[in-house]
Amino acid sequence: MSEKSESVRVLVVDGAPDARAAFTGALGARFSLEFAKTAAEALAMVAARPPAVVLVAARLPDKSGAQLLAQLRERVPEATRLMFGPVDATLILEGVNQAAISRYIVTPWRAEELSAVLDEAVALSAQARHGRLLALGLLDARSVNGLSEAAASYAHDMCSPLSALATNLERLEQHVPAVANLGSQAGRAGVALDLAQRDATQELGDITHESQQSVGALTTLVEGLRSRARPPSGGASDVGMTLANVLPWLRALVADRGGELVVEHAASAPLALAPAELAGLLVQLVGDAAAVLAPALAQRKVTLQLAPERDGLRISVADTGPGLSKEERRQVERTKVTSTAPSLRPGLAPVRERAIRAGGSFQLESAVGQGTTVSVWLPCADAR
Repeated sequence: MSEKSESVRVLVVDGAPDARAAFTGALGARFSLEFAKTAAEALAMVAARPPAVVLVAARLPDKSGAQLLAQLRERVPEATRLMFGPVDATLILEGVNQAAISRYIVTPWRAEELSAVLDEAVALSAQARHGRLLALGLLDARSVNGLSEAAASYAHDMCSPLSALATNLERLEQHVPAVANLGSQAGRAGVALDLAQRDATQELGDITHESQQSVGALTTLVEGLRSRARPPSGGASDVGMTLANVLPWLRALVADRGGELVVEHAASAPLALAPAELAGLLVQLVGDAAAVLAPALAQRKVTLQLAPERDGLRISVADTGPGLSKEERRQVERTKVTSTAPSLRPGLAPVRERAIRAGGSFQLESAVGQGTTVSVWLPCADAR
Protein backbone atom coordinates (compact mmCIF):
# COMPACT_ATOMS: atom_id res chain seq x y z
CA MET A 1 0.00 0.00 0.00
CA SER A 2 1.60 3.25 -1.09
CA GLU A 3 -0.56 5.75 0.78
CA LYS A 4 -0.49 6.27 4.52
CA SER A 5 -3.29 4.38 6.30
CA GLU A 6 -5.29 6.98 8.23
CA SER A 7 -8.05 4.53 9.17
CA VAL A 8 -6.20 3.64 12.36
CA ARG A 9 -4.39 5.71 15.00
CA VAL A 10 -1.65 3.72 16.71
CA LEU A 11 -0.48 4.58 20.22
CA VAL A 12 2.96 3.11 20.90
CA VAL A 13 3.92 2.83 24.58
CA ASP A 14 7.60 2.07 25.17
CA GLY A 15 10.09 3.52 27.62
CA ALA A 16 13.13 2.68 25.51
CA PRO A 17 15.09 5.80 24.44
CA ASP A 18 15.18 4.80 20.76
CA ALA A 19 11.54 3.64 20.53
CA ARG A 20 10.22 6.66 18.64
CA ALA A 21 12.96 6.53 16.01
CA ALA A 22 12.67 2.76 15.55
CA PHE A 23 8.88 2.64 15.15
CA THR A 24 8.72 5.79 13.03
CA GLY A 25 11.36 4.42 10.68
CA ALA A 26 9.53 1.11 10.30
CA LEU A 27 5.90 2.26 10.29
CA GLY A 28 5.74 6.05 10.05
CA ALA A 29 5.24 6.08 6.28
CA ARG A 30 2.09 3.97 6.56
CA PHE A 31 0.47 4.64 9.93
CA SER A 32 -0.37 7.62 12.12
CA LEU A 33 1.78 7.02 15.20
CA GLU A 34 1.64 8.62 18.65
CA PHE A 35 4.07 7.83 21.46
CA ALA A 36 4.07 7.54 25.25
CA LYS A 37 6.96 6.47 27.47
CA THR A 38 4.99 5.46 30.57
CA ALA A 39 1.63 3.93 31.45
CA ALA A 40 0.55 7.16 33.16
CA GLU A 41 1.31 9.18 30.04
CA ALA A 42 -0.55 6.68 27.87
CA LEU A 43 -3.66 6.80 30.06
CA ALA A 44 -3.73 10.59 29.84
CA MET A 45 -3.44 10.49 26.05
CA VAL A 46 -6.21 7.90 25.74
CA ALA A 47 -8.52 10.02 27.88
CA ALA A 48 -8.00 12.97 25.51
CA ARG A 49 -8.40 10.98 22.30
CA PRO A 50 -9.01 7.22 22.16
CA PRO A 51 -6.78 5.31 19.72
CA ALA A 52 -7.83 2.48 17.45
CA VAL A 53 -4.75 0.36 18.20
CA VAL A 54 -2.44 0.26 21.22
CA LEU A 55 1.03 -1.29 20.87
CA VAL A 56 2.63 -1.69 24.30
CA ALA A 57 6.00 -2.97 25.52
CA ALA A 58 5.74 -5.90 27.93
CA ARG A 59 7.80 -3.97 30.48
CA LEU A 60 7.30 -0.26 31.20
CA PRO A 61 8.98 2.08 33.71
CA ASP A 62 5.93 2.40 35.97
CA LYS A 63 4.02 -0.90 35.48
CA SER A 64 3.83 -3.95 33.25
CA GLY A 65 2.44 -3.75 29.76
CA ALA A 66 -0.27 -6.26 30.67
CA GLN A 67 -1.41 -4.08 33.58
CA LEU A 68 -1.70 -1.04 31.32
CA LEU A 69 -3.54 -2.97 28.62
CA ALA A 70 -5.95 -4.34 31.22
CA GLN A 71 -6.84 -0.75 32.15
CA LEU A 72 -7.18 0.23 28.50
CA ARG A 73 -9.42 -2.76 27.94
CA GLU A 74 -11.90 -1.15 30.34
CA ARG A 75 -11.53 2.40 29.02
CA VAL A 76 -11.37 1.80 25.26
CA PRO A 77 -12.65 -1.76 24.72
CA GLU A 78 -12.90 -1.31 20.95
CA ALA A 79 -9.17 -0.57 20.62
CA THR A 80 -7.06 -3.47 19.36
CA ARG A 81 -4.51 -4.40 22.05
CA LEU A 82 -1.04 -5.59 21.01
CA MET A 83 1.99 -6.31 23.19
CA PHE A 84 5.63 -6.91 22.29
CA GLY A 85 8.57 -8.29 24.21
CA PRO A 86 10.98 -11.21 24.54
CA VAL A 87 10.03 -14.88 24.28
CA ASP A 88 8.74 -15.29 27.81
CA ALA A 89 5.78 -17.52 28.60
CA THR A 90 5.00 -15.58 31.77
CA LEU A 91 4.74 -12.28 29.89
CA ILE A 92 2.61 -13.85 27.16
CA LEU A 93 0.20 -15.37 29.68
CA GLU A 94 -0.10 -12.06 31.53
CA GLY A 95 -1.08 -10.37 28.29
CA VAL A 96 -3.62 -13.05 27.40
CA ASN A 97 -5.15 -13.47 30.86
CA GLN A 98 -5.11 -9.89 32.12
CA ALA A 99 -5.68 -7.89 28.96
CA ALA A 100 -7.00 -10.30 26.30
CA ILE A 101 -4.39 -9.08 23.82
CA SER A 102 -4.92 -9.78 20.13
CA ARG A 103 -1.27 -10.55 19.47
CA TYR A 104 2.06 -10.88 21.27
CA ILE A 105 4.94 -9.81 19.00
CA VAL A 106 8.31 -11.33 19.81
CA THR A 107 11.28 -8.96 19.83
CA PRO A 108 13.36 -8.18 17.97
CA TRP A 109 10.44 -7.54 15.66
CA ARG A 110 10.65 -7.24 11.88
CA ALA A 111 9.14 -4.23 10.13
CA GLU A 112 7.25 -6.38 7.59
CA GLU A 113 5.69 -8.53 10.29
CA LEU A 114 4.72 -5.56 12.43
CA SER A 115 3.18 -3.76 9.47
CA ALA A 116 1.07 -6.83 8.64
CA VAL A 117 -0.10 -7.06 12.25
CA LEU A 118 -1.24 -3.43 12.18
CA ASP A 119 -3.11 -4.05 8.93
CA GLU A 120 -5.08 -6.75 10.74
CA ALA A 121 -5.64 -4.33 13.61
CA VAL A 122 -7.44 -1.95 11.24
CA ALA A 123 -10.07 -4.59 10.43
CA LEU A 124 -10.42 -5.75 14.03
CA SER A 125 -10.83 -2.18 15.30
CA ALA A 126 -13.53 -1.44 12.73
CA GLN A 127 -15.42 -4.60 13.68
CA ALA A 128 -15.18 -3.74 17.37
CA ARG A 129 -16.45 -0.21 16.82
CA HIS A 130 -19.39 -1.49 14.80
CA GLY A 131 -20.22 -3.96 17.56
CA ARG A 132 -20.15 -1.20 20.18
CA LEU A 133 -22.61 0.89 18.19
CA LEU A 134 -24.92 -2.09 17.91
CA ALA A 135 -24.70 -2.62 21.66
CA LEU A 136 -25.72 1.01 22.24
CA GLY A 137 -28.94 0.27 20.42
CA LEU A 138 -28.09 1.86 17.10
CA LEU A 139 -29.78 -0.97 15.25
CA ASP A 140 -32.27 -1.87 17.96
CA ALA A 141 -34.89 -4.07 16.32
CA ARG A 142 -37.65 -2.26 18.21
CA SER A 143 -36.84 0.96 16.36
CA VAL A 144 -36.33 -0.59 12.93
CA ASN A 145 -38.77 -3.51 13.18
CA GLY A 146 -36.44 -6.33 12.23
CA LEU A 147 -35.13 -8.52 15.06
CA SER A 148 -34.76 -11.72 13.04
CA GLU A 149 -33.43 -9.84 10.00
CA ALA A 150 -30.84 -8.18 12.24
CA ALA A 151 -29.88 -11.55 13.74
CA ALA A 152 -29.16 -12.99 10.30
CA SER A 153 -27.12 -9.95 9.32
CA TYR A 154 -25.09 -9.75 12.53
CA ALA A 155 -24.34 -13.48 12.52
CA HIS A 156 -23.03 -13.09 8.99
CA ASP A 157 -20.77 -10.18 9.99
CA MET A 158 -19.44 -12.03 13.05
CA CYS A 159 -17.75 -14.59 10.79
CA SER A 160 -14.86 -12.24 10.01
CA PRO A 161 -13.62 -11.58 13.58
CA LEU A 162 -14.12 -15.25 14.46
CA SER A 163 -11.99 -16.28 11.49
CA ALA A 164 -9.29 -13.78 12.47
CA LEU A 165 -9.32 -15.05 16.06
CA ALA A 166 -9.01 -18.65 14.90
CA THR A 167 -6.05 -17.73 12.68
CA ASN A 168 -4.29 -15.92 15.53
CA LEU A 169 -4.77 -18.91 17.82
CA GLU A 170 -3.23 -21.18 15.21
CA ARG A 171 -0.22 -18.88 15.08
CA LEU A 172 0.02 -18.85 18.88
CA GLU A 173 -0.14 -22.65 18.91
CA GLN A 174 2.86 -22.75 16.58
CA HIS A 175 4.91 -20.86 19.20
CA VAL A 176 4.15 -23.28 22.04
CA PRO A 177 6.74 -25.90 20.93
CA ALA A 178 9.31 -23.13 20.46
CA VAL A 179 8.80 -21.89 24.03
CA ALA A 180 9.07 -25.44 25.37
CA ASN A 181 12.19 -26.02 23.28
CA LEU A 182 13.79 -22.92 24.77
CA GLY A 183 13.25 -24.42 28.20
CA SER A 184 14.93 -27.66 27.10
CA GLN A 185 17.86 -25.77 25.64
CA ALA A 186 18.22 -23.77 28.83
CA GLY A 187 18.30 -27.00 30.82
CA ARG A 188 21.01 -28.48 28.63
CA ALA A 189 23.01 -25.27 29.02
CA GLY A 190 22.85 -25.59 32.76
CA VAL A 191 20.30 -22.77 33.23
CA ALA A 192 17.55 -23.95 35.52
CA LEU A 193 13.96 -22.87 34.95
CA ASP A 194 11.93 -22.42 38.09
CA LEU A 195 8.66 -24.27 38.62
CA ALA A 196 6.57 -21.20 37.77
CA GLN A 197 8.20 -20.87 34.35
CA ARG A 198 7.64 -24.55 33.53
CA ASP A 199 4.04 -24.31 34.67
CA ALA A 200 3.55 -21.16 32.56
CA THR A 201 4.75 -22.97 29.44
CA GLN A 202 2.28 -25.80 30.06
CA GLU A 203 -0.52 -23.33 30.79
CA LEU A 204 0.18 -21.49 27.53
CA GLY A 205 -0.48 -24.68 25.59
CA ASP A 206 -3.63 -25.41 27.62
CA ILE A 207 -5.01 -21.91 27.07
CA THR A 208 -4.40 -22.11 23.33
CA HIS A 209 -6.19 -25.46 23.09
CA GLU A 210 -9.16 -24.33 25.22
CA SER A 211 -9.45 -21.06 23.26
CA GLN A 212 -9.58 -22.97 19.99
CA GLN A 213 -12.39 -25.10 21.41
CA SER A 214 -14.24 -21.91 22.42
CA VAL A 215 -13.88 -20.48 18.90
CA GLY A 216 -15.32 -23.71 17.51
CA ALA A 217 -18.28 -23.49 19.89
CA LEU A 218 -18.90 -19.82 19.01
CA THR A 219 -18.77 -20.64 15.31
CA THR A 220 -21.38 -23.36 15.85
CA LEU A 221 -23.62 -20.88 17.71
CA VAL A 222 -23.28 -18.28 14.96
CA GLU A 223 -24.19 -20.82 12.29
CA GLY A 224 -27.19 -21.85 14.39
CA LEU A 225 -28.27 -18.23 14.69
CA ARG A 226 -27.99 -17.75 10.94
CA SER A 227 -30.00 -20.88 10.19
CA ARG A 228 -32.82 -19.93 12.60
CA ALA A 229 -33.03 -16.23 11.72
CA ARG A 230 -35.43 -15.10 9.02
CA PRO A 231 -33.56 -14.10 5.82
CA PRO A 232 -33.06 -10.33 5.63
CA SER A 233 -34.75 -10.04 2.26
CA GLY A 234 -38.23 -10.53 3.69
CA GLY A 235 -39.12 -6.94 4.63
CA ALA A 236 -39.53 -3.46 3.21
CA SER A 237 -37.87 -0.28 4.43
CA ASP A 238 -39.34 3.18 4.77
CA VAL A 239 -36.18 5.00 3.73
CA GLY A 240 -37.02 8.30 5.40
CA MET A 241 -37.91 6.72 8.73
CA THR A 242 -34.85 4.46 8.78
CA LEU A 243 -32.56 7.38 7.92
CA ALA A 244 -34.10 9.49 10.68
CA ASN A 245 -33.47 6.69 13.21
CA VAL A 246 -29.77 6.35 12.45
CA LEU A 247 -28.85 9.89 11.38
CA PRO A 248 -27.70 11.05 14.86
CA TRP A 249 -25.32 8.12 15.02
CA LEU A 250 -24.06 8.70 11.49
CA ARG A 251 -23.23 12.28 12.40
CA ALA A 252 -21.46 11.05 15.54
CA LEU A 253 -19.32 8.65 13.48
CA VAL A 254 -18.08 11.49 11.28
CA ALA A 255 -17.76 14.04 14.09
CA ASP A 256 -15.61 11.57 16.02
CA ARG A 257 -13.05 11.94 13.22
CA GLY A 258 -13.31 15.73 13.25
CA GLY A 259 -15.37 15.75 10.05
CA GLU A 260 -18.67 17.04 8.72
CA LEU A 261 -21.54 14.90 7.39
CA VAL A 262 -23.62 16.37 4.56
CA VAL A 263 -26.90 14.55 3.81
CA GLU A 264 -28.95 14.92 0.60
CA HIS A 265 -32.16 12.89 0.59
CA ALA A 266 -34.98 12.77 -1.94
CA ALA A 267 -38.19 10.87 -1.15
CA SER A 268 -38.39 7.34 -2.53
CA ALA A 269 -40.62 4.29 -2.43
CA PRO A 270 -40.05 1.58 0.22
CA LEU A 271 -37.08 -0.65 -0.50
CA ALA A 272 -37.00 -4.43 -0.87
CA LEU A 273 -34.69 -4.56 2.13
CA ALA A 274 -35.47 -5.05 5.81
CA PRO A 275 -35.12 -1.89 7.94
CA ALA A 276 -32.33 -3.40 10.05
CA GLU A 277 -30.43 -4.28 6.87
CA LEU A 278 -30.76 -0.75 5.48
CA ALA A 279 -29.71 0.77 8.80
CA GLY A 280 -26.69 -1.52 8.98
CA LEU A 281 -25.73 -0.68 5.41
CA LEU A 282 -25.84 3.07 6.12
CA VAL A 283 -23.74 2.64 9.26
CA GLN A 284 -21.13 0.58 7.42
CA LEU A 285 -20.94 3.02 4.51
CA VAL A 286 -20.63 6.19 6.59
CA GLY A 287 -18.43 4.57 9.25
CA ASP A 288 -16.00 3.28 6.64
CA ALA A 289 -15.80 6.70 4.98
CA ALA A 290 -15.32 8.48 8.31
CA ALA A 291 -12.41 6.20 9.21
CA VAL A 292 -10.18 7.71 6.50
CA LEU A 293 -10.67 11.33 7.61
CA ALA A 294 -7.22 12.09 8.98
CA PRO A 295 -6.30 15.29 10.87
CA ALA A 296 -3.75 16.17 8.19
CA LEU A 297 -6.43 16.53 5.50
CA ALA A 298 -7.28 20.04 4.37
CA GLN A 299 -10.98 19.10 4.29
CA ARG A 300 -12.70 16.37 6.27
CA LYS A 301 -16.16 15.73 4.90
CA VAL A 302 -18.46 12.82 4.12
CA THR A 303 -21.40 13.33 1.76
CA LEU A 304 -24.36 10.92 1.92
CA GLN A 305 -26.79 11.04 -0.99
CA LEU A 306 -30.02 9.05 -1.31
CA ALA A 307 -31.94 9.54 -4.58
CA PRO A 308 -34.50 7.53 -6.60
CA GLU A 309 -33.05 5.83 -9.66
CA ARG A 310 -34.95 3.55 -12.03
CA ASP A 311 -37.07 1.21 -9.86
CA GLY A 312 -34.92 1.66 -6.79
CA LEU A 313 -32.72 3.91 -4.72
CA ARG A 314 -29.13 5.02 -5.31
CA ILE A 315 -27.13 5.50 -2.09
CA SER A 316 -23.78 7.22 -2.55
CA VAL A 317 -21.18 8.08 0.07
CA ALA A 318 -18.22 10.26 -0.90
CA ASP A 319 -15.28 11.08 1.37
CA THR A 320 -12.40 13.55 1.11
CA GLY A 321 -9.85 10.96 2.23
CA PRO A 322 -6.54 10.08 0.57
CA GLY A 323 -8.15 7.84 -2.05
CA LEU A 324 -7.01 4.49 -3.43
CA SER A 325 -4.70 3.47 -6.24
CA LYS A 326 -5.98 1.08 -8.94
CA GLU A 327 -4.34 -1.89 -7.26
CA GLU A 328 -5.68 -0.91 -3.83
CA ARG A 329 -9.17 -0.51 -5.30
CA ARG A 330 -9.01 -3.99 -6.83
CA GLN A 331 -7.87 -5.41 -3.48
CA VAL A 332 -10.82 -3.80 -1.69
CA GLU A 333 -13.26 -5.08 -4.32
CA ARG A 334 -11.97 -8.66 -3.88
CA THR A 335 -12.19 -8.67 -0.06
CA LYS A 336 -14.95 -10.82 1.44
CA VAL A 337 -16.59 -10.60 4.86
CA THR A 338 -15.15 -13.98 5.86
CA SER A 339 -11.65 -13.14 4.65
CA THR A 340 -8.89 -13.02 7.29
CA ALA A 341 -6.57 -10.99 5.04
CA PRO A 342 -6.20 -7.30 5.99
CA SER A 343 -8.26 -4.78 4.02
CA LEU A 344 -7.76 -1.06 3.44
CA ARG A 345 -11.53 -0.44 3.72
CA PRO A 346 -12.87 -3.29 5.91
CA GLY A 347 -16.37 -1.82 6.18
CA LEU A 348 -17.13 -2.19 2.47
CA ALA A 349 -17.25 -6.00 2.22
CA PRO A 350 -20.44 -6.26 4.34
CA VAL A 351 -21.98 -3.41 2.31
CA ARG A 352 -21.31 -5.15 -0.99
CA GLU A 353 -22.71 -8.47 0.22
CA ARG A 354 -25.81 -6.82 1.72
CA ALA A 355 -26.52 -5.03 -1.57
CA ILE A 356 -26.09 -8.18 -3.66
CA ARG A 357 -28.30 -10.24 -1.31
CA ALA A 358 -31.03 -7.63 -1.76
CA GLY A 359 -30.80 -7.83 -5.56
CA GLY A 360 -28.87 -4.58 -5.91
CA SER A 361 -25.41 -3.54 -7.08
CA PHE A 362 -22.20 -2.05 -5.69
CA GLN A 363 -19.70 0.37 -7.27
CA LEU A 364 -16.42 1.82 -6.02
CA GLU A 365 -14.72 4.87 -7.54
CA SER A 366 -11.45 6.24 -6.15
CA ALA A 367 -8.17 7.84 -7.11
CA VAL A 368 -5.14 8.80 -5.06
CA GLY A 369 -5.56 12.32 -3.73
CA GLN A 370 -9.19 12.57 -4.89
CA GLY A 371 -11.11 10.68 -2.22
CA THR A 372 -13.44 7.71 -2.62
CA THR A 373 -17.09 7.37 -3.64
CA VAL A 374 -19.03 4.20 -2.85
CA SER A 375 -22.35 3.76 -4.63
CA VAL A 376 -25.04 1.17 -3.92
CA TRP A 377 -28.25 0.64 -5.88
CA LEU A 378 -31.14 -1.14 -4.15
CA PRO A 379 -34.50 -2.17 -5.71
CA CYS A 380 -37.82 -0.87 -4.47
CA ALA A 381 -40.22 -3.34 -2.86
CA ASP A 382 -42.69 -3.08 -5.78
CA ALA A 383 -39.95 -3.90 -8.30
CA ARG A 384 -39.25 -7.40 -6.98
